[in-house]
Amino acid sequence: MAAVTSRLRFVTNIYVLALRNPFLAAKAIATAAALSGERVALGVGVGWCKEEVEFAGQDFHTRGKRTDEMIDVLRKLWTGSYVEHAGRFYQFGRVRMLPAPGATVPIYGGGLSEPALRRAARLDGWISDLHTSAELAEIAATLRRYRAEIGREGAPFDMVAACVDAFDADSIRRLGEAGVTHYATAPWILHGGSWDSLQHKRDGLRRFHDEVITKVRGL
Repeated sequence: MAAVTSRLRFVTNIYVLALRNPFLAAKAIATAAALSGERVALGVGVGWCKEEVEFAGQDFHTRGKRTDEMIDVLRKLWTGSYVEHAGRFYQFGRVRMLPAPGATVPIYGGGLSEPALRRAARLDGWISDLHTSAELAEIAATLRRYRAEIGREGAPFDMVAACVDAFDADSIRRLGEAGVTHYATAPWILHGGSWDSLQHKRDGLRRFHDEVITKVRGL
């Protein structure tokens, strides 16, 4: 998709860091960023399935703390400079990873627990599961409070939300007023009917543009 587009941005929803080797993850994400012209954002979560984590040869009970440390490792490796790391879970000597992203890769946190929301507050944004408008407004307020506690209330912050009761321009605009910056949806399913073919999906995208995007943007 990146090869045939110039403006679309891409975000993982959700990439479970704690399942993976930090070097392989850093390399894969940096390569995707380079190939897309720096249009990639990384949405991370700690996962919930114990069997999945154990099948990957990782410790389920330390997945949250390992995720936090892996984020630090990724950001070091993405500088393109020689770096080293001596942490609780990961240690390595002087190393340089190329290609390095040409711009900062935004990192969004997923999850609903207090630790997950506090992690997201330290990052560049948060990605939702399916929520009502009221739930999203409450989560947005919680994230603002957590960010204020750590002195990040003035820093840019994205909130990517999938909402179960906001489908038209007015309700989506209200999400924006509550703090949502990105609305996640599959537009072709909002109008009912068949959406099995590419043409049906293209028709749904056009209708979503005409009936929602232009009105939200005031075009």
